[in-house]
Amino acid sequence: MTVEVIPGEISQFTVGIAILSGVVVLFGFVSMFIKERLFISEAFVALVVGIIAGPLVSNGFNPYQWGDTDEITKQITRCIIAIQVMAVGIDLPKHYLKREWITFSFLMLPVMIFMWLVSGLFIWAFIPPIDYLNSLVIAACVCPTDPILANSVVKGRFAEKHVPTHIRNALSAESGGNDGMGFPFLFLALFLIGEPGVGKAIGKWIYETCLFQIALSIVIGIVVGLVACKILQWSERNRLIDKPSFLCFGIALALFLMSMTGFSGSDDVLACFAAGNAFSWDDWFRRETEEAHLQDVIDMTLNLTVFVYIGAIIPWREFGNQEIGLTPWRLVVIAILILLFRRLPIVLALKPFMPAIRTYREAMFSGWFGPMGVGAVFLSMIAKEQMEKIYEDQVEKPVIIELISPVVLFIVLSSTLVHGSTIPLFQLGKRIRTRTLSITSTGSSNISRLRKEELGTSDEMDETRRNTIINTIQRNGGSGTRTVTVDMAEDDTPEEDFLPNDEDPNSSRVDDLHTIRFAEPLNPRAGPQQPRHFSEDSDERESLETVQRSSDEESSAEEGEASHIPILEPEQAAEQTSHEAPKAKKRHHANIHPRIEVWEETHHVVIEDTSNAKNIVIDKRDPDWRKKFRAAIKELEATIKKTEEEEEDEASAKEK
Repeated sequence: MTVEVIPGEISQFTVGIAILSGVVVLFGFVSMFIKERLFISEAFVALVVGIIAGPLVSNGFNPYQWGDTDEITKQITRCIIAIQVMAVGIDLPKHYLKREWITFSFLMLPVMIFMWLVSGLFIWAFIPPIDYLNSLVIAACVCPTDPILANSVVKGRFAEKHVPTHIRNALSAESGGNDGMGFPFLFLALFLIGEPGVGKAIGKWIYETCLFQIALSIVIGIVVGLVACKILQWSERNRLIDKPSFLCFGIALALFLMSMTGFSGSDDVLACFAAGNAFSWDDWFRRETEEAHLQDVIDMTLNLTVFVYIGAIIPWREFGNQEIGLTPWRLVVIAILILLFRRLPIVLALKPFMPAIRTYREAMFSGWFGPMGVGAVFLSMIAKEQMEKIYEDQVEKPVIIELISPVVLFIVLSSTLVHGSTIPLFQLGKRIRTRTLSITSTGSSNISRLRKEELGTSDEMDETRRNTIINTIQRNGGSGTRTVTVDMAEDDTPEEDFLPNDEDPNSSRVDDLHTIRFAEPLNPRAGPQQPRHFSEDSDERESLETVQRSSDEESSAEEGEASHIPILEPEQAAEQTSHEAPKAKKRHHANIHPRIEVWEETHHVVIEDTSNAKNIVIDKRDPDWRKKFRAAIKELEATIKKTEEEEEDEASAKEK
């Protein structure tokens, strides 16, 4: 018997795996540049790659050759959405839905109802073969906002610099909840089409969809999440679980709950979101896993993969199929109208009733970023499947069955391309980062924390080079602790460029040790315009930065210490020499609490507790706004201190 060499295999499976894994590998080489310099979402890139690799261009990755593409699409998107909404529920702050239930309820009910009805109106107006009721079936698919695409404005460098925490949390909670809340709107339209009478359709919708699918799934999710959290805490206390199992527990729980809830026929997506909230209700699991970034790694891999898949299944030929009433111009008009008017008007109108949205600029930002993605594709597969069951006895199928996938996928394509590329155009402001650097040395003349580039001799020195020289000046003062305050407002240098120099063999020596503390208590928010600079003779309204500088002496006299960090001009920071360091230390180390963030707008200052979702808005047109600002900071710090003491007492009681 001869041994034959196994021939090379080129099959649909190997080609597909090569393309999907290749996208992840190649994107990883330039991921920071694309996401944090160009501000283009990873979904945008993956979708474009899927279009190029799919049947439209190269035909190297063609899911339509696999057979039963609709079922494959349904199950893939179902798993991705379950993992994503579970992650959203876990990432929300402690007791978030309890504190922000009003905003969440408005986003789940009035906003979604408006999006459903308005989207259906646009689809019905521009696709003649279907009536309004059938158009509501398609509209229900594009109601949910996608948690994957929403990550572009709730996570990452752009979000941290330009989007306040309370807006990020509100958008995350909405994207996690309304993927499951799309079922009631979809099945209401389906029951009205499939049932003989309106009364029977409404009744069936109430007890089958609202009670069985929605209410039961929420109960299942809460119970499973709480029980899983208690068991995991017990296992961790008794050291029965290792670190890898602990880190992947959330993802495994999402898939397990999705399968178990699917057996009963309830809303598995909503159950996963409820379980994620209950599982991290006390914020324990999120705090334990926030430094591991395992969830981010898995999210990126799955997100890139699923959008490559979606790009490959887009039915380009159907976009011009006039037999079913589609033409490219109709789809383009529908997409434009839905992107502009599906969500933005209702969010602006309901802004006074949603406490988490403090200003109309925030309402406009939240109204624009309602992207449609994987959740819409998932619901479209369910809608198509249910419509086929309704008309299974008819020889001639209605045109709505053929319209669902092309219309929904074109809207998803438009949303991904538009929302994925317009991120920097709709920023709420620019975050100003002021850091207090305390450099402790023992007299070594070497500096291990230098910018990873050579210093130039240009007169117009950038922030990074200036800060490096300041650090050098302070280091030359000898042993002891030197403190300077550096304005990082215009510094876009990545954090990696400020890590200790690994190439320096002496960087780990004890005699060269540098202890550097970072504090970021102040995050004023400017508008999308260029940052304004105020002089002493300026007639313009004082910014928060000016108030911080001018009120320093007054605040020190009243409170004995500063409760804020003034932002020094470059020349002021450079002139602060070593003999002024003790004074600077006293002045700048009395920072506001790290949980507090301050965002500045043209006419408002927003002070928020990032862990408690508590916001204070101060109108800068008030003559006494500066005193109110300091009082609000002091009050919020006292509240945080009291809360932390109560949590410590509660933790001590549990240990006893």
